[in-house]
Amino acid sequence: AEAERKAKEQKEKAEAEAAAEAAEKAEAERKAREQQEKAEREVVEKAEAERTAREQKERTEREAAEKAEAERKTRELQEKAEREVTEKAEAERTAKEQKEKAEREAAVKAEAERKAREQQEKAEREVVEKAEAERTAREQKERTEREAAEKAE
Repeated sequence: AEAERKAKEQKEKAEAEAAAEAAEKAEAERKAREQQEKAEREVVEKAEAERTAREQKERTEREAAEKAEAERKTRELQEKAEREVTEKAEAERTAKEQKEKAEREAAVKAEAERKAREQQEKAEREVVEKAEAERTAREQKERTEREAAEKAE
């Protein structure tokens, strides 16, 4: 009986130790599993953080490129507007010069026409004066001849 009791106690003690070892092993496995899961979560979180950082960098680069493109277009529009203003001013200057040249030419032509008219009028006066002088001379001659004829009678 004593031997049975001791054997039973030995058996119970062995079972208790086996149960304790099994519990420790299960606890160790649980901790190892939790550690593994934590490590996997950290890998996933790190990858997610890297992806987010990469996307942010790409977005920042894209926005910088879009801003540079917008600034380039704005600069081109500004330069085009400035060119158009310069071209318009040049066209207006050229038109003004053409108008002034035309006015000078018209003034020169008008002056030439005035001088030609004066020459024409002077020539006409001279013709009239010559005709008048010839008429006066003829009348004088006729009068002299008449007077001579009357005297001779």
